[in-house]
Amino acid sequence: PSFIRTMDCKNVLIEGIHIVGSSMWTIHILYSKNVVIRGVTVETYPGANTDGVDIDSSQDVLVSDSYFDTGDDGICLKSGKNVDGLRVSRPTENVAITNCTVHHAHGAVVLGSETSGGIRNVVASNIVCQSTEKGVRIKSTRGRGAVIENIRFDHWTMVDVPEAINVTNYYTRSPEEPVSERTPIFRNIAISNMTINRSPVMINIEGLPEMP
Repeated sequence: PSFIRTMDCKNVLIEGIHIVGSSMWTIHILYSKNVVIRGVTVETYPGANTDGVDIDSSQDVLVSDSYFDTGDDGICLKSGKNVDGLRVSRPTENVAITNCTVHHAHGAVVLGSETSGGIRNVVASNIVCQSTEKGVRIKSTRGRGAVIENIRFDHWTMVDVPEAINVTNYYTRSPEEPVSERTPIFRNIAISNMTINRSPVMINIEGLPEMP
């Protein structure tokens, strides 16, 4: 279970706490609105599935001035999975992430792979990541559907990140199919002002043939 979980909550402040060794997603924000996460330290490396913060089908969220050293994603935005996510159709939207440091994560700031409610209006700025597997990561797959749009990653510094920027609709492999509500769409994404040192792969983008 998550160390901290909000569900159907409004006006939440999580501030000034230090969490070590959580066994699953550490802070899980679900179906919530007006949430501030500030001055938090999460140290869960090298545990499996130990994301730092998961923002899931929630709106109007700020994550700032925090440190994450995790066994999975550092800060991750989600919105439901496959048929159930499409049915519920609750987006994650209006999210600001700023002045954070991420260490030893699969991805520093990640959108997906559960994207079926949509993710939109996100800014991640002034981020430092060191020795994460990936820095910027956007991931979905056939069957998840919905739209990821109006996203900005700005003013980052990455050091020793094997793959700096990763965008994929092949998070899981599946046969080609006609465009439908099951087809994920990525659009209006800006990545700017990145300082990247010692990254063997700078940018890796994989689009679907039916939705380039």
